[in-house]
Amino acid sequence: MFLSLMPGTAVFAAADFDFILKSGGQSTVTIGVGDEITVEFELVKNDGASYSMYSMQNEILYDTEYFDYVQGSINVENGFKYGFRKLESSSGAKVLIGFVDSSENGTERSGRTLVGSFKLKAKKTGNSSIKNDSAYVTKSDLSRYSSSYSDIDAEIVEGSISTPTPVPSLQPTSGPTAKPKPTSKPDTNGGGGGGGGGGGGNDTNTATPKPTAAPSASEAPTSEPIITPVPTSGISVQIFDDVETGYWAYDDIMELYYAGIVNGDSPNTFLPENNITRAEFTKLVALLFEFEVDETAETNFVDVPAGEWYTPYIAAAYNEGIVTGYSETNFEPDKNVSRQEMCAIIGRKLNIVSDKETVFTDSDEIEDYAKPYVQSMTEAGFIKGYDDNTFRPFENATRAESAAVINRVKKSK
Repeated sequence: MFLSLMPGTAVFAAADFDFILKSGGQSTVTIGVGDEITVEFELVKNDGASYSMYSMQNEILYDTEYFDYVQGSINVENGFKYGFRKLESSSGAKVLIGFVDSSENGTERSGRTLVGSFKLKAKKTGNSSIKNDSAYVTKSDLSRYSSSYSDIDAEIVEGSISTPTPVPSLQPTSGPTAKPKPTSKPDTNGGGGGGGGGGGGNDTNTATPKPTAAPSASEAPTSEPIITPVPTSGISVQIFDDVETGYWAYDDIMELYYAGIVNGDSPNTFLPENNITRAEFTKLVALLFEFEVDETAETNFVDVPAGEWYTPYIAAAYNEGIVTGYSETNFEPDKNVSRQEMCAIIGRKLNIVSDKETVFTDSDEIEDYAKPYVQSMTEAGFIKGYDDNTFRPFENATRAESAAVINRVKKSK
């Protein structure tokens, strides 16, 4: 499936982890134009208690007016798959650092999890901060530990200042780590085939993800740390055999994977061209917008009973007013979500409605409830039509298509 099927929901405690940023052990530094600053990062469990983890993501924000990204390296236990990626954003650029354990389930660990560093090159005088924009550790059920952050304040002056480049000396503790539980992923539009039509419906239709088979365990990590240089752009590993680096939705899938929003159908497959269900898509949207999810929630839908993995997410999305059922008593969680439904669900949450006429050659096939959302989502660049200028509203959305749409929305937030 596209998302983890575990019924648990996020429980936020007070600062389970610290994401620490330093340079040469300092949080305030002075460097010269043309100098490189080494940003050291460390993830530490505050109380030293054991915990299970299968992935971590840290987005470190820096201002491209003052810095250029150079490279990154990791000191981390064997058994992790990881990658650095530079992401552009409205407020500068981010270094996205993602880690996924290579074993199937969360392994009990304690103490420091990982350390590493990346380099930035100063290019303009002034004052600028390098800060944690977001960071979290996820469990095998995709719930998250809470965390606190520390930032670096840098003063950039004229002329080079001769200072040694600090290298993090911290070593990760030994012990295996856990690997994510795969689930399926959505596809966003043009480029990925969508499957057959279906999913007609009215303004009450919504899409949701469908559970997938539990992944098989992979080799347990060893305790010996490794230090590996990582390329300056692009996720550095191929996790899924069926999502190669040249695949049209590769970046979207991997960014959501490292963010803990999507998983594979198995440890090595994502099934990008498979359809995504209303239950699966609803959970994906709930994770994207960080809805408050109540594990004990119930609904009035007879086909969404208490205790099912998707019930809390459908209940949360229903309360947000972005999904409804096919009737007052039926939600049809296992029904594939259509492209027009996908637009309506996200469009309702974003509150974007266009009064312009749709320009697709098959616009007369788009149902009235979905037309303003299809047009607004298209105008925003979140979804596209096909090369023949059709939208194919009743075509099923694929896992790759939904991933692309969700990631575009995520980047715009």
